[in-house]
Amino acid sequence: FNSYQASLNLQENGQIEAAIDLLKELVDNDPSNNRFVKDLASMYKDAGDFDSSKQYLTNLLESNPKDLEAHLDLGFCYELLGDYPKATNEFRAALAINNGNYLARFHLGMVYLKRGEFERAENEFLLCRETNKRDPACLNNLGYIAIKHHKDPDTGMEYLNQALALEPENIDILLSLGNACRNADQLILSREHLEKALGIAPDHLGIITELIELYSKIGDETALKKMQHRKSILSV
Repeated sequence: FNSYQASLNLQENGQIEAAIDLLKELVDNDPSNNRFVKDLASMYKDAGDFDSSKQYLTNLLESNPKDLEAHLDLGFCYELLGDYPKATNEFRAALAINNGNYLARFHLGMVYLKRGEFERAENEFLLCRETNKRDPACLNNLGYIAIKHHKDPDTGMEYLNQALALEPENIDILLSLGNACRNADQLILSREHLEKALGIAPDHLGIITELIELYSKIGDETALKKMQHRKSILSV
């Protein structure tokens, strides 16, 4: 236990390689300890070594196919790697074990969204919302789907405003709202949201790009030149 706790402390302090080395020694000595194995796989994932993470989780699931946490973690690996079919399988497997697992359902929705399967993604996020009506990320995704897929900006912005009320400084929500307002010709609101986002994340190229398009649309040449200059510096 002391060595296990020491590995977690090393991880918390940012010493990920030392944490992995210590925990791997524990796993080698006690390969049936699922807690050790899952934490080691998680550390490998955090370190960007997805192959090692997948291998440990796959081996664990061969002997423990009903381990929900392992299915989730393996799904996260595949999602980060962009292997959406395998990620889908893992999140579905997690839901088969516990149909009420919020993380599995939310990330299944995210995978569908990334695959462009908007109807399926929306269904998963609506089910998430039945469990938790106050998740800004879920509301943001529903807003995006309403605007992008259903061409319904009013419903989309309603979702996005609900999300923003819960997390007023969330740059993803501010960016979504700024973009939606610009497309709806609500240019003053768009500017307000995007400039607020830029104040929170001044080097965010996505926000800068949106502001360049906005300033061009409203004809603010001074602001446009400043933003183009900032983008050129950051793009070097």
